[in-house]
Amino acid sequence: MKNYLYILCAFLLAFAGCTKDADVEPIAPAPDENAQVVLTGFSGRGTRTGFGGAEDGAVPFLWSADDYIWARNTRSEAIAEGGSQATFVFESLETADTYDVFYNLTGPAAATALIPAEQTQQAAGELNLGQNGDFGYATAQNGTFTLEHATSYVWFDTYSSDVTSNLLSITLSVSGGQTIAGEAAFADGKLGDCKGSSSVTLSFGEEGVALPSQSNDTDVFAAMVLYPADLSTATVSIVYKFADGSVYLQTKSGKTLTPGHTLRLSTQIAKADCKSSGAFFMTEAGVAEELPTEPIGYLKVVTLGESTLSAEELTSIAGNLANGAVIDLGEATFATTEFPMDFTRKTNLQEIALPRNIQTFTPSTYNSGAFYGCENLTRVTFPEGLTAIGQNCFRNCAKLESIELPSSVRTLDIYAFYGCKLLTSVVIPEGVEAIPRFLFDSCTALTDVTLPSTLKSIGAEAFEATGLEEITIPESVTTIESSVFKNCKSLERIQFPDALTAIPANLCNACSALTTINMPSKLETVGNDAFYNCGKLQDVTFPETLKSLDERSFGGCSAFTRIIIDIPAIANYAFWNCANVTSIDLGEKVTSIGRNAFISASNLQTITCRAENAPSLGNSAFGSAGSKVEGAKILYVPAASYDTYETAWTDVTSQGYALQDINDQQLTDGIYYRASRETDWVPTLPATFTALYVRTVGDDAALTASQFNTVITKISAQSAPVTLDLNMAKFEATEFPTGLAGNAKLGTIKFFENTASIAAGAFKGCTALTKATVPTGVEIIGESTFEGCTALASLTLPSSVKTVGDKAFKGCSALVETSLSAIENIGTEAFAGTGLTSAKISATTLGEKSFRDCTELTAITLGSATTIPAEMFAGCTAITTVTIPASVQTIGASAFEGCSKLATLTLGSGVTTLGDRAFADCGLTALALPDNVTTLGDGAFSNNPNIATLQFGAGLTAISDNAFATNDAIENLTIPKTIVTIGAGSFSDWSKLTKLTISGNTLTSIGSKAFENAALLADVYAEPTTAPAVQADSFSGAGTSIQGSKTFHVASVEAYSSWTTAASGYTMEALGPDYLSEGVYYRASGEDPWKSEIPQTFTTLYVKTAGDNTVMTAEQMKTVADAVKALAAPATVDFSEVVYESETFPNSFKSNANLAGIVFPQNVTKTASAAFQKTGMTSVTLLKGISYGSNAFDSCASLVSVTVEEGVTEIGNYMFQNTKLTDVTLPNSVTTIGSNAFNSCPLTTINLGAGVVTISDYAFQKCAELTEITFPDATETIGQNAFAGCVKLAKVSFGKNMKTINAYSFTGTSYMGGACPLLGDITCRSTTPPTLKDDYGTGPFGGSWYDHAGKDVPAENRIIHLPKSTDPVGGTGAYADSSWAELATDAYGFTFKYDVEG
Repeated sequence: MKNYLYILCAFLLAFAGCTKDADVEPIAPAPDENAQVVLTGFSGRGTRTGFGGAEDGAVPFLWSADDYIWARNTRSEAIAEGGSQATFVFESLETADTYDVFYNLTGPAAATALIPAEQTQQAAGELNLGQNGDFGYATAQNGTFTLEHATSYVWFDTYSSDVTSNLLSITLSVSGGQTIAGEAAFADGKLGDCKGSSSVTLSFGEEGVALPSQSNDTDVFAAMVLYPADLSTATVSIVYKFADGSVYLQTKSGKTLTPGHTLRLSTQIAKADCKSSGAFFMTEAGVAEELPTEPIGYLKVVTLGESTLSAEELTSIAGNLANGAVIDLGEATFATTEFPMDFTRKTNLQEIALPRNIQTFTPSTYNSGAFYGCENLTRVTFPEGLTAIGQNCFRNCAKLESIELPSSVRTLDIYAFYGCKLLTSVVIPEGVEAIPRFLFDSCTALTDVTLPSTLKSIGAEAFEATGLEEITIPESVTTIESSVFKNCKSLERIQFPDALTAIPANLCNACSALTTINMPSKLETVGNDAFYNCGKLQDVTFPETLKSLDERSFGGCSAFTRIIIDIPAIANYAFWNCANVTSIDLGEKVTSIGRNAFISASNLQTITCRAENAPSLGNSAFGSAGSKVEGAKILYVPAASYDTYETAWTDVTSQGYALQDINDQQLTDGIYYRASRETDWVPTLPATFTALYVRTVGDDAALTASQFNTVITKISAQSAPVTLDLNMAKFEATEFPTGLAGNAKLGTIKFFENTASIAAGAFKGCTALTKATVPTGVEIIGESTFEGCTALASLTLPSSVKTVGDKAFKGCSALVETSLSAIENIGTEAFAGTGLTSAKISATTLGEKSFRDCTELTAITLGSATTIPAEMFAGCTAITTVTIPASVQTIGASAFEGCSKLATLTLGSGVTTLGDRAFADCGLTALALPDNVTTLGDGAFSNNPNIATLQFGAGLTAISDNAFATNDAIENLTIPKTIVTIGAGSFSDWSKLTKLTISGNTLTSIGSKAFENAALLADVYAEPTTAPAVQADSFSGAGTSIQGSKTFHVASVEAYSSWTTAASGYTMEALGPDYLSEGVYYRASGEDPWKSEIPQTFTTLYVKTAGDNTVMTAEQMKTVADAVKALAAPATVDFSEVVYESETFPNSFKSNANLAGIVFPQNVTKTASAAFQKTGMTSVTLLKGISYGSNAFDSCASLVSVTVEEGVTEIGNYMFQNTKLTDVTLPNSVTTIGSNAFNSCPLTTINLGAGVVTISDYAFQKCAELTEITFPDATETIGQNAFAGCVKLAKVSFGKNMKTINAYSFTGTSYMGGACPLLGDITCRSTTPPTLKDDYGTGPFGGSWYDHAGKDVPAENRIIHLPKSTDPVGGTGAYADSSWAELATDAYGFTFKYDVEG
């Protein structure tokens, strides 16, 4: 220990005492040896200063008995006696010429000082500096050193002539947030930054010590150790406590604390100045009995006797803070034991010590707490006796550096320290049983947490996004909620309690530094994303008790090298992207493996499956597995289950995994055979077999061509088709030979292990072959490789196959499916005549007739090819729909000819040319030629009699011969203005054609028999002013079934005199003045003529499209909208005679305040989002045939009336938000009211009809005039905040089938309009209580941070009416036993009344 030496000369003062040992000679150690080392130390000297100014004087330090030093992190033996010189013995120390020496009796490490805030001294003059944190350092050379001191000291020269009571303690506190006690690391000759306390108390034991009667400049009465700090601008307050309960208070101006120096504080205390009662306020100005009126920079409050700090005084303090305020209430007793919220968001508060009697904090709400948002608070001191830290108490105190929770704390509430970004460590006291949600969430600097042995549960996100590096969870913990350590980027190790049964969802999601965890021995479940993207996590061992892993639980654990697991179901993505796993062992319990469970395990070499029944595989369960493995990849399975895995696990074997027995036979090098997987391998071929397995053992073992031919001969001799499995054997060449071609006994083939290519024609004519798995690595299926394999039903093509040659699979009529997605080149007749039912084609090079006569093919998907070659799909009689992608430019001759069921065709934006008979003899029902089509081959669409609508694109100028011959559906045909020539027979045999219009002035010729046999053609309208050249038989047979008049309406009878022969039997007359050519027309009333220009003014605008090829474009729609917008007054637009380019009405009129009404185009079935948002409509009718997009009438400020047709089923999302609707009645057909549908409407009444099932989130939010609502019996669900902000809603009645009322349904934040404060009358007609959903403590009617519904209704008027049958007295008691019971607690104050009949 260190003591001051009493020196009688005026200028000498000594800290510390130590024994002089003159008989021990210092030993200079020899370098590089381990031996006993002796170092002799001199305790050093310092300078004495005073608070009021410098005072010269040497201060020698002396060693004390039991002192020791540190060298090279080794502690010496303690010395027996003190003095100015001491000899320290190290029994074993590496010898050296010099040593760094530290004097440190309290720190956790040799070079780390720990200056306690609670220091002790047993008697006057008997100092205890070593145990009070004294820290010194030196460099020992040749076995000796002189100590320098890095800490500072206060020498108390305290005396009194009339105080007889013993002094119990001295407390010294400083203002300005300075630290004078705590822990600091020593480096570069000084102590580093210190985090700790701004106050130090020196105690003198239970009895205390007597004060000397007079000052003494040489003897030290008492001393304390302090951390060096610049206190030159600080205020120092000193509190002397005496045994009789009195205190003496003192303040002084601060001074710089210099390392190794002492500050002498000389104080004479008069008994008259000692206080026993009252409240005292210590500031820079001194001690007062009234609060300061100036802004408070530093304040220490001391209350004595029965006096307390009042609530009003505390409020005054909180409201009068200067920037950087330090408030010390630690010596004060507050008026209550509950600390109020006066300091919420006081950003100028820097430091506070709470009153000594505080036990709890005033309950807070979502956005408040005792020190919520005190962004500059760096330090807080809690009193012993504090039992609870309240909700949000220190939330977002971003500069709070440290906390020391008293041992009395038992309860911590949610968000208490959320966002304390500088908090580095915390110790949770023993006795605390629960860590709540979000407690330390976003405390990014928090690296060290100690949890108590009493802890039982940890709430969700309690430590999310902290800086934790490791954590040990006590064995007492049985419950851990989700996301507790999510985004802890520095967390490396977690020790879970062994009894834990569940690891929750997202527990360690994105803990990118996590390397080590233990799996508890009783663990049963691991939640989704629990260890997602823990990329450094090392292999874990799952206990036998484990029952389930949820989705992505270990996804992205890329440091895993092996996985051993035995649970029934492995969830989707469970081990996604465990890229470095080399082996997976799946136990006997495994029955299913989810989607992408092991995807991207690119280094996976072996998979072991122990279940006899092959587990089901989700999509891409092992996707891309083993993609980086260069050697063999093995799938080990039970021998008896080989066939099952072979069938069920093709997704795995197709990636190159060879099936092998789990219990494999040990063999020497050579070639082996067996006829069954259950028999042993032998070196000779069996005589008879239905299956033959061949295996080579040894690097140099391989079948020769001769040996393989012997095998083939044996196969040919068998009586039934043979399964040939060569998967475990090597051939002398990497190309599979042609020896099996035409073999009628080959039933199944598995290729050699080293097969890299297959010879052309290798299996041609193998009529018994049913199954073939092409090995990974093969790139080309050559010409005729499987041609004529009529029984081939199962074909696996790996992604390595890029080219399928001519006739490769021609005639494989049993082949109904195979993957074509990776193939880039498909040859002529490659799949012709196969039984494929669908084809997803990605190839860019396609051969003619490649899928011809695939009569079972129903669906095709084309990739990025530019040409569909001739006859590619000809004769595919089952195809019903074809979409040509934008990449295709040319469709070859007869490409789809004879596809008799092809009803729907969509031509892409790149197609320019259709070859001869490209779609002849198909079953098309409608045809739209896009503008990009410029060329039609002869007969391109001939004999499609069911085409009912035909639209020509603008790019077409010529209609080829026989292009559309034979049609039995179209009655009206318009030849567009772009057509120059009509070819021979192009529209012949149109049996229903009654009207023909030739538009424009560009047509120059009509070919022979172009409209032959149009027997019902009654009217022809020819607009060209110059008659096109026409053949005498162009209209032969036309109109022959017409009994009445038949007319050619022409531009000029004289001009069309050349048509006399062609028009034989028809009357020729000029076009009338009301005739409309194809185009878009407008008029302002039904009496006005149609014109091609929009009138200048109108109150109603009528719009019409004329001609079968005319549709109104989006650009033309926008032009109409602009015209309406330019009007001086609102107008209605009638599109009832319009065909629009889309079935979806656009939002061209959005924000158009002049739109008063709309009549939809005849083909429109739905509207775009926000179609009529912010328009000037005053009333609307919702039509049953229209599907309205979201925000349809949102913010229509003049909309006061709506009519909903019977048949409408949904009121869409945001449909009438922010309108002026006051009264709405819905028909019984409406089942759904969308999100925000009536948000902020001034509704006073709403009739929901009888059919509404679902009311979505926010549907009636802020309907502030709504007073009452009755839900029909059909209603089952009410969404979140559906009626938030309905501040006048007083009465609701729920129907008999109400099932779920979501959280916040009748409450909300102030932004949402608040709660339903007048809702005091609730009726529930369902005998089964609807589920009241809860979200973090908030239910449908309030709770947690949200106001309660009915809060402004007198308690006696808050009633919930319930079915009589649910009365606990004589009934089921269903509501009283459910979550509804909370509404009857004091928090809500509702009374249950069982008075509902039925």
